[in-house]
This record gives sequence, C-alpha cells and structure tokens, in this order.
Amino acid sequence: MADLDLSNVPIASVMDGDKIGQIIIEKFTLKPFCEMCNSFDCIHVKYAMSFKQVRKNFIESVKRICHNCGHYNDNDANYCVHCGKKLAKSGDDKQ
Repeated sequence: MADLDLSNVPIASVMDGDKIGQIIIEKFTLKPFCEMCNSFDCIHVKYAMSFKQVRKNFIESVKRICHNCGHYNDNDANYCVHCGKKLAKSGDDKQ
C-alpha cells in the first residue's frame, strides 16, 4: 500500500457560490482545515463540523492516522502498516 498524503484526506465537501472545495485533515495539527479559505476556523469549517456525520468522519479518520509516523491506515488496521505502532481506538487517549 502506498503512503497517502494526509493533506488529501477529505472529511467534507463545501460550496460557496460557484466555488467548490474540501474540508481536509491538516497533516501537522490533525485539525479540520478549509482548502478554499486556507483556514482552520472559517465559516465553512464551522458549518461542516456542525453536522454529526462530518464530526464522526473526522474522528474516525484521525484515529486511522499513526501518531508515531503520520501514516494513514486502512479502517480495519489495529497497527500501523508503516511502523507497527498500535493505533488509537475509541476511548483511547493515546496509543
């Protein structure tokens, strides 16, 4: 499996007039980030994160990111396929 660039892990799509963009997981802070506004706290991020399903997608996606090496893993992975570190699961504060 090839390494995925975390800057391309979308959690929601947004529209503003005729512009279309994505809310992604920012790879250094692991926070939602708007590609249209280059912002963590623009109206697009706030609106997208107001939806329960988007928040759930964000939380589930962050759990698949290895906090040791930053690799984005498959849904069913318990350990990072890149470095072997145990991945966080629901209720875990750390790995």
